Amino acid sequence: MPAKLGDLYRGYLLKKASNIPFSLSMGTVVAERLLDFVVLVTLMGVAGLVSYRGRLPQQILQLLVIAFSVVIAVIIGLLALRRFGDLIGRRLPGRAGDLYARFSGAMLLSFQRFPELLTYTIAAWACESARVLFVIMALDLSLPISMVIFLGLLSALLTTLALTPGGLGFAEAGLTGVLILYGVDKDTAGSIALLDRTISYLSLLVGGFMVYLLSKKTK
Repeated sequence: MPAKLGDLYRGYLLKKASNIPFSLSMGTVVAERLLDFVVLVTLMGVAGLVSYRGRLPQQILQLLVIAFSVVIAVIIGLLALRRFGDLIGRRLPGRAGDLYARFSGAMLLSFQRFPELLTYTIAAWACESARVLFVIMALDLSLPISMVIFLGLLSALLTTLALTPGGLGFAEAGLTGVLILYGVDKDTAGSIALLDRTISYLSLLVGGFMVYLLSKKTK
């Protein structure tokens, strides 16, 4: 869904399934997104430096600088929330203070199982890179594993752009551009990007539809 409305709907579904306040459910969703982003950008930065042997193209360097700036802001924000969260909540009037307390409390509580969450997050991003690897192998191409990891993570990062559903258009263009910068010809680069994104979208649509049919929501 565009504009990250999908995350709001996830929070709504969690509220219905767990019978907890919406502010609590959104606290867990936001915590998940923050951890996803921090781990994604960190892994992508390392993979990019290895792939380009420390000489990142200017366009990729600018993207990473912006992403790491956001990561630093997120970390500072979480530390400030943990340190001054109660003070902020007490200064908010009535219901706003209650909503803030539940939201911030759920978000911070989510990070108490950090090692387990970190393991799952890294595994999820590894699957993203594995998909790109299989696409490249299917086209009978060969790229360094560090570049494959970088491409998978870049694709995931570009899907976080909120203007279109799942970063449609941005992810394909970004993957193609990075491959061209790496030395892959434009036709092959476009083929990799389009095939990878098609598999990604179809797996969500087909797999999601099957899960929906089997879920309690349709019983």
